[in-house]
Order: sequence, then C-alpha cells, then structure tokens
Amino acid sequence: MFKRCIHTAVTAVVALSGGGALWAGEGEVATVQVGGTSIVFISQVPSEELALTVSGKGVHFTRDYGPGETPALSVGDDALLNGTYKYELRTVPKRDEAALLKADKAGDEDRLAELWRDYQQQVLVQSGSLKVVDGHFVEPKSE
Repeated sequence: MFKRCIHTAVTAVVALSGGGALWAGEGEVATVQVGGTSIVFISQVPSEELALTVSGKGVHFTRDYGPGETPALSVGDDALLNGTYKYELRTVPKRDEAALLKADKAGDEDRLAELWRDYQQQVLVQSGSLKVVDGHFVEPKSE
C-alpha cells in the first residue's frame, strides 16, 4: 500500500508538466520537485539506495528507497501540518562487486579495506528544509 501511495505521488507530480517547480543545487543528491501537496526528490547520482529522513512539528521518520524508487512526500499521506520540516537525503552508493569479489578470493585484506574506505567516502548527503503553508509545500531551502 505504501509503495502504491509513493508511486501515485510521483506520478501526480511528474504529470504536472509546468505546474510544479524544480530546485537543485550543483552537486546535490537530488532535484527537489514541488507540486502543491506533493514533493519528489529526483536522484541525480547513481546509488543502490536512498534514505529520506524528515523531522519537525512532532514528526520524525526515515524511509529507504531501493533502485528505481523515487523518494516522495505528500502533505496528507505523511500527516505534515503547516510548519517547517528538516529533511536529509542520504545515498547508499553502488559497490564495485567485481573488485570486492576479486580481493576477497585473493585474501587481499588491504585491498578490501581500501575498497571499503572508498565506498564510505562515496556516501552523499543533501539536507534542507521544507515548508508547508495552508496544506501545500512551498519552495524548499537547501543548507
């Protein structure tokens, strides 16, 4: 049911063609697309997973999105009342499975450690604020 709601929100916002607004800063994890009562985070980087955390006004939740899934919020579905909320969108980068397998089979602990460090450095975080006024999202502010 939850995935269907997210898909519906994504479809509704994308279908607005010109009715929604886009905000993205250079090097950000996602473009933020606002369309009235819905907001969609369109990933700009390859990753295996995205984690969206939202907090404020008595609300705090984190949702994980797999490959091909688009993080989205809806004022009604997510019980977001008028006010300001903080968001954090975090990537889980793609791993070089072939390199990991090769290093593991060779017993190369140094290479495995190097791959792990590289992997951790690829985690990207985008944060900002979202504002709901009269039941609608207004322009988010990146931090």
